[in-house]
Amino acid sequence: MDRPIIGILPQYDRRFDKEFIGDDYVKAVEESGGQVKLLHITEDDAEMDAQVAACDGFLIPGGRDIHPELYGAAYAPYTAPVQRFRDVYTLAMIGKIKAADKPLLGICYGLQAINVAYGGTLIQDIRIECPFINTPHDRKLGLSKESAIHDVTLVPGSPIHNVIERDYTGAHGFHHQAIKTVGEGLTVMGRSADRLVEAVYDPERKYVWGVMWHPESDFGYREDSKRVFRYFIEQCR
Repeated sequence: MDRPIIGILPQYDRRFDKEFIGDDYVKAVEESGGQVKLLHITEDDAEMDAQVAACDGFLIPGGRDIHPELYGAAYAPYTAPVQRFRDVYTLAMIGKIKAADKPLLGICYGLQAINVAYGGTLIQDIRIECPFINTPHDRKLGLSKESAIHDVTLVPGSPIHNVIERDYTGAHGFHHQAIKTVGEGLTVMGRSADRLVEAVYDPERKYVWGVMWHPESDFGYREDSKRVFRYFIEQCR
């Protein structure tokens, strides 16, 4: 069977003014049966249409904070430096991917972008806006790789619950932001112990998933993460 072409929307390194994609994403897609195509940020509508037409499915990887203006909020001082041009491209691509009803998996920034594209909003910093939350969501706080893993409770009967076949999964956290209001048309599939949204999907589309954790980072040794990627690739065939 042919390997489906997975268009990965690029990350961006402002230090070197360079688009890139992390090796872990490429490895997870390829070892799950997909063929990676690195897409490029553009403002050209026709070029975005061509990108959508050229791929069987799409992956939005992690990245910087989304510009708050794009979800109707003021820019808070604790929001990390943004890359608005990437955000605008990503949101436009989500709209085109939805219209084509092609599979889309968003990871961390990708989930947040999907939520914003559906009209949802974000918490700009969990520790500041939600000081009552003590679950470790951001490994960059100095936590070890192991201690930054927290459980995500999966909604019974949800697509991800059916794929993982358990009531919970472990999550590698790298985010200081989270979903505030869920976008219209999205359904929650998982939450952390402190009730933050960790996974969503669009029940009206063939496959639109977003997860707040990083299944690519432990793909090599966690069965749950392998299942997430294998199922994504299956939906792209």
